[in-house]
Amino acid sequence: MQSQRARLGASGRISSAVEHFTRNEGVPSSNLGFGSKKDRQTRRSFFRYGQLPTPLQVYLQAVFCCGKRPQQSFSDNIQPECSIFGCLCLYLRRTSTTCRHEKTASSARTDLRRYTPLVQQRRNPRPECPDPDDVCSCMDDPTFREFCLTYFDADLDGKVSRAEANAVTQIGMQYIVGLQSIKGIGYFSNLNDISFQECHHLKSADLSNNLKLKVIQNKAFASCTNMKSLRLPGSVTSIGESAFSFCEALTEIHIPPSVVSIGAAPLAGCTRLATIHGKYASADNRCLICDGRLMAFAPAGLTEYTLPNDTKAIAAMAFAECTELIGVHIPDHVTSIEAFAFLGCHNLKEIDIPQETNTIQGYAFQHCLNLTHITIPEKVTSIGSCAFYYCNRLADIYFKPTVPPSIGTDPFDDLCLPVKIHVPAASVEAYKTAPGWSRYTTQIVGDL
Repeated sequence: MQSQRARLGASGRISSAVEHFTRNEGVPSSNLGFGSKKDRQTRRSFFRYGQLPTPLQVYLQAVFCCGKRPQQSFSDNIQPECSIFGCLCLYLRRTSTTCRHEKTASSARTDLRRYTPLVQQRRNPRPECPDPDDVCSCMDDPTFREFCLTYFDADLDGKVSRAEANAVTQIGMQYIVGLQSIKGIGYFSNLNDISFQECHHLKSADLSNNLKLKVIQNKAFASCTNMKSLRLPGSVTSIGESAFSFCEALTEIHIPPSVVSIGAAPLAGCTRLATIHGKYASADNRCLICDGRLMAFAPAGLTEYTLPNDTKAIAAMAFAECTELIGVHIPDHVTSIEAFAFLGCHNLKEIDIPQETNTIQGYAFQHCLNLTHITIPEKVTSIGSCAFYYCNRLADIYFKPTVPPSIGTDPFDDLCLPVKIHVPAASVEAYKTAPGWSRYTTQIVGDL
């Protein structure tokens, strides 16, 4: 059988491609004809609720948008993995068909939004089942297959039928060390709750066909230390706290456009993460920024980094365990550094806290073993407990505030002492007598 690329690329073979598409998708070929306005509305309705977006669908969508048969087919170099918008723009450039909208990128994007329920997220084809009556027959992991047969084989016939798979709404396999693959999970089309926390040998997870899954629960894939790839469905609206934390082998992730909320520390400790794509991704694909809060960072291969200008706060554990970072440069308008933000950045030597920062939360720089000095800007009003705990080489801290910030328990580790605390000369007594500062009276120096 010829590949989809070959069918689409050969001039004059679009008709056979359409026939192949309708035969496989179960759509009457009459619905794909070029007829009245009512026919076009019927076709649009089909694509709004159709299957995964292929280049053929993009081709047909472009035709439906224009309402006329194109004069050229797709070029041979269009791959199935091309983006929907890219394919549509290329189509509009390469044909002389007049679209009822202007042929500009912005108007094409506007028109394409009419079909966004279809293109939220590409889906991988589900693996073929050697036994059509048993979804477990496509599973390549004996642990996963045994789990499914144990819990989902309702009629005890040694198989999990399509109907039995459709009845499943939850799969919880946390702490199962032997699990390596969940191939075939796409057949459980009504799943709305999953958990694979600390399945250390799980290598990949493709959830692109689980379109009833709207919430990725807290720690759903936390500490899946060998998971290298992950595909989320386009139906996900919420990602919970620490959902993918400490997935140390994960190299990239795509956040679907449907996501509207992300919990704390979603990707903390993902030390090999190199790129973040999709919604909330920064322009350089290194940061996940939600409403100005930098939630996650992809540290792989970096020793120095300057945060994007739209960052207003550094969220909890955003840079946790970024052990290769030596220097971090933060924009001036960042107002808050949250708990554990730079936890375990062992090689961090240089960091400039911005002038607008007013809060440094607890444990923010814990275990920054090579940090030797730091300056606390004038607007800081509070420093949380153990903010600089286990910063063993911290020798000098420069406090610019004239009014001593409130401090939590043990902001500086005993191993740091005798650290020199440099304060404004006129504020020495205020610092020494402020609540919580009495244990540092011998280290306070008024030389600023």
